[in-house]
Amino acid sequence: MPDYGSKDFWDSRYENIGGNNNTKDLDGLFDWYNDYDALAPLLQAEGALGNTEAVVLSVGCGNSSLSEKMYDAGHRNVVGIDFCES
Repeated sequence: MPDYGSKDFWDSRYENIGGNNNTKDLDGLFDWYNDYDALAPLLQAEGALGNTEAVVLSVGCGNSSLSEKMYDAGHRNVVGIDFCES
């Protein structure tokens, strides 16, 4: 199993992004937990998507499309952080 908690793992993964080393990595993007389309119904059921003024922190965002899709859905206070510089 990949060591998702290791900075070295992520640095290597993003340096080799063109290698398509993950089936989720179809267009160069990678959502390590799940993508917006899968998470949205769960977040909606919990009432978390209703407040578009809430500040959202996407931890370990990498090059995920989650923040972009949340913005497209009306959330304007989305912040992504990641320890990987690649």
